[in-house]
Amino acid sequence: MNLSIDGRVYIVTGASRGIGRAIATHLAGEGAKLVVTAGPGDDTLLADLAKTAPDLEPVVVDLSDPAAAWVLVDRAIARFGRLDGLVNNAFAEERGTVGEVSLSGWDLTLRVSLTAPMLLAKAALPHMRRVGQGAIVNIASQRAFSSGHGAVAYESAKGGMLALTRSLAVDYGPHGVRTNTLSPGFVLSERALEWVKGDPRRTAAMNICIPLGRPGQPVEIAAVVAFLLSDAASFINGAVIPVDGGALAGLPENAALALAEAT
Repeated sequence: MNLSIDGRVYIVTGASRGIGRAIATHLAGEGAKLVVTAGPGDDTLLADLAKTAPDLEPVVVDLSDPAAAWVLVDRAIARFGRLDGLVNNAFAEERGTVGEVSLSGWDLTLRVSLTAPMLLAKAALPHMRRVGQGAIVNIASQRAFSSGHGAVAYESAKGGMLALTRSLAVDYGPHGVRTNTLSPGFVLSERALEWVKGDPRRTAAMNICIPLGRPGQPVEIAAVVAFLLSDAASFINGAVIPVDGGALAGLPENAALALAEAT
């Protein structure tokens, strides 16, 4: 089976930092041609990323704008003449419970984290259907399966992404377009590193809750994305693949007992 994605063209959203940047860097290293995005304010980070590969087109775009999807697809076609797939990684989040979250924050979270991936698929599908093949990878979260406190908008969006993936897989699999979801667990992106710096006990607690005994690295997510985009994953469609060190496999009481024994 062919793991190569050399010469293929993908759009990667939310590529200026963290998991998205690792995905873009990894795919470019495998020879893919990319249109990479970031929101306003991250243009410098995106420009720095673009310097790392000759076939990497940076686009600063507001994904809450419905027109952004067509802008990105048009840019890919204009620059590279084709489009082989998408990696929907970008998200927005306003934290809060149902009683706390503002309607505008809820709306923004869903528009960037769920509506934008749907619209990107809508804009890209005609190009992939025309050649009879393509691959979409949606980046969800373990929060699509279980909830923490005060993240109702984000968790709702990520749960919706699982349903979006299933619908795309069923509706467009017959046209040769595969759609899958990757569900990261606790990964040491910049955001996570800031969180653990807030309290050194958080690292120890997180390690106990992950059966492999450590958090993930962004490159470990990127490697699975590359696999799902490649022909080696040619019979994987509509799947949700946890990349979480086994966190979802364990019962909550296992983590609670381990924490109790460690304190």
